[in-house]
This record gives sequence, structure tokens and C-alpha cells, in this order.
Amino acid sequence: MTRKHGDDGPPGQEPGALTGTADGRAGAGVPAETPIRRAGSSASVPLSPSQRACLARAIEGLPRRARAAFLLHRFDGLSYGEVARRLNTSPAKVERDVARGLDACCRALTPLPPAPRSTMPRSAMGV
Repeated sequence: MTRKHGDDGPPGQEPGALTGTADGRAGAGVPAETPIRRAGSSASVPLSPSQRACLARAIEGLPRRARAAFLLHRFDGLSYGEVARRLNTSPAKVERDVARGLDACCRALTPLPPAPRSTMPRSAMGV
């Protein structure tokens, strides 16, 4: 099997898969003890199971390389430079990928505003 440039781990094992950490160890994903820090605060807010599921879906939705960079930096604690060396890319690319991951997580945890109520009379809608 031919490996693509920058692939990590054995064939068939995707870096950053939510079944493990970005370097392929089992059991990471979005750990139950993962806290969320509110902007401008040092206090952590624990995640509910539904919030962890939303984050897992958001992270799974990232492109493979962005997901690997995000997980290596945020969950494994590697610096941008360390992640860049591991993924054979630039620290600037890692920084963009981590920002992309953070944006996806923020969007996943931000509730949607309620749909605007229609001002059209119900009779005009055929109801």
C-alpha cells in the first residue's frame, strides 16, 4: 500500500481519529474530563455528554490534516513547532489548522438563535 506524504501511523490508522489521540493511542477523542474555558476567565466549565458528542462531531468534520494538528496541539499539548515537525508542515499551517478546529468547536457549542416568527397571517400561508 502506498502511503501519502505526511501520513502518520500504520496504514489504515488515521491520525487524529476520535478513537484515539492524533498519534494513534487509543482512548482519547474528547475526554469526559475535558474542560471548556470561557473567554476572559480562568474558570473551567465541565462538558455534558451531549456537548462532548457535539465536539466529537465537529472535530470529525475537520479535514484529516487539520484534525490531526488540532488534536496534537490541544489534546496532546504539543507546540505548533512540534506538531509541524510531526506532520511535515509549517508552524503557520498548524496555527491555521488549530484555529479552524477551535472555530468548528465554538460553532458546535453555540446555540442557534430561534427562528424568526413569521408576520404573515396564517391564512396567507394556507394553514
